[in-house]
Amino acid sequence: VQTFAGTGVSGDVDGASEKAEFNFTDMSGLCLSPTGEVVVADCGNNKIKSISETGQVKTLLSGLSKPMDVIYDKQGNLFFANCDAGSIVRYDVNKKQTVVGTMGWPTGIAYDDVTDKIVAILYNSGDIMAVKDKNVEDPTDTAMETFMTTGDINVSFMRFKDGDLYFTSSNKHAIYVLKKGKNTPEVIAGVPEKKGIITQETQAKEALLTNLQDWTLPLMVIFIFRQDFPQKPHPVIIKSTYCENQMG
Repeated sequence: VQTFAGTGVSGDVDGASEKAEFNFTDMSGLCLSPTGEVVVADCGNNKIKSISETGQVKTLLSGLSKPMDVIYDKQGNLFFANCDAGSIVRYDVNKKQTVVGTMGWPTGIAYDDVTDKIVAILYNSGDIMAVKDKNVEDPTDTAMETFMTTGDINVSFMRFKDGDLYFTSSNKHAIYVLKKGKNTPEVIAGVPEKKGIITQETQAKEALLTNLQDWTLPLMVIFIFRQDFPQKPHPVIIKSTYCENQMG
């Protein structure tokens, strides 16, 4: 494991990645841009920043309200969960910001390229909400509809793959998948409501995980950087304290 960007000191500095500073006071999502840059929600600085392939950090957007997650759609538009403003915002290819929906406190966001839908986590509610039309400006809660009610499962991070929604749960200490066309999610890693530390290679459904808010980055890295997802489902292996294999 090596540092990709940042000094390990909280701050707000752009420039060379080894000298850059961020302020990740809360869960801060990241994704890849269509041009290969890593884009990150710098939550504590109320900014969204990018890190280029050459290691240069720059601010894309500032003056936000605790942005907590970012994602691109297949048209190249950037969407982010502007948590304290309670809004889902589109930053389009023409660099225009548009609110496409409002809801409580959105803490995470994901994009399904199969249905061309944006969904967001409604903090502390057990609901995942969907933007009815991500291309239309609508700064009201009528722009949102329920995508999935998770009940007592607190969702902390989520991403789509081939129409299936994978997500981590901070209170169940497990990783779930909601298969396309299904209404009930299933566990793919972890033992719900049991937590622990993995010390050896373990079958995914037997693994004990701890605080899945801290697991968001490993799951995120899998979805961002792995391009060799298998076409058929197979057991996921958990090794040490990270997801070694990709979700299938």
